[in-house]
Amino acid sequence: MNQDGADISLQDALDATNSQVIRQMKKPNIVDIPVGPVLPTHLPIQPVGAAPPRLRHAFDVVGEVEFSHSKKEELNHYARDGAFQRFPEPFGFQRNPDVGVEMQLALIPNSERSKFYLVKHFIFKEQDWPERLIKEALRNLMSDVVPALPVDDFPLTLVDVDPTNILEKFFPHFNEKALGMHGVPNVGKTPLARIVAMAMSRDRPDIFDDGTLSEQPPRKIKGFCDVGNTVLTKERWGAAKFPQGQMRFYVSNELQSEAEPLSRSSGNSISHKTFLEILEPAWMKGTGVSDITAVLKRTCLLVFTDNYIYYRPATDKQVWVERILLDDSKSVLRQSSGPKYNQYRTGYRAPADPAHVEWERAWMASVMDNRG
Repeated sequence: MNQDGADISLQDALDATNSQVIRQMKKPNIVDIPVGPVLPTHLPIQPVGAAPPRLRHAFDVVGEVEFSHSKKEELNHYARDGAFQRFPEPFGFQRNPDVGVEMQLALIPNSERSKFYLVKHFIFKEQDWPERLIKEALRNLMSDVVPALPVDDFPLTLVDVDPTNILEKFFPHFNEKALGMHGVPNVGKTPLARIVAMAMSRDRPDIFDDGTLSEQPPRKIKGFCDVGNTVLTKERWGAAKFPQGQMRFYVSNELQSEAEPLSRSSGNSISHKTFLEILEPAWMKGTGVSDITAVLKRTCLLVFTDNYIYYRPATDKQVWVERILLDDSKSVLRQSSGPKYNQYRTGYRAPADPAHVEWERAWMASVMDNRG
């Protein structure tokens, strides 16, 4: 039936095309076409018997990237073999997805045609997603907050930390810099992070702990540590928003102790190069120096080995990193504080000593008032 265009409604158009879908491609179709729209008449269309599953689409706009002829050939080779998991960053998946997904890549040259804007288009079949997962992801996106349980009680304060003179150098910067802790287990990184968080609790700090830092893409670490900006991260299970000025910590066990110079003749500081060698396992494989430098610029660092505490203020300069010798306890907590923390972990919720809280407040006021 022929109809005048002015008489065709949206429902008419839907009814006419409801049984048609874009043909499923059995192998990658690699094309070079000019920038511009693709007309529907260019697409292979065929009727199907059953209605196709609903699709969910996601886009990842990466920004300007290098895309040489050799890189194009490399991607084409992997695509023809169906080895999409071998696509290098930033073209592929950060990790293999847990659900069925198809991916399209679009590379659009910039005005100078020296680099390309990379847009990744992910297509998920809704039937592959558990209903619980979809609802939880949507709920997290709508809540506009970090889907984590706040901690309002902790029995330890800065009185329980030894030494506090290192923290005195860092606290004035926590309104614009993050705090990263790397180190061996059982040195007290987690309780120290909570102590500092409670001292700064008016800003609702967020702590990334018990995760694997080396599995996080550099752009996510940089975003999380960029306290001066509001950051939204999205994961398969949900989303988290970190407001501007909100203090942020991460805690990681990943480091290379073998790179540490143990000789006393090495002095009380180590070179920037040696410091990066100690931290090398903490970064995702393939992370470049520029990305690591961007994290160092945004993050004050504490590194704990079996022998020393290293402390480095946030800067992108290649500075020497100072260190102090750990005592025989091999912990940043005072000896009397360990039992209190162990009780807390078993569920005993004793409040912090009021006198210690008052001392902490006075110490904080003194440090923050002298931030200049």
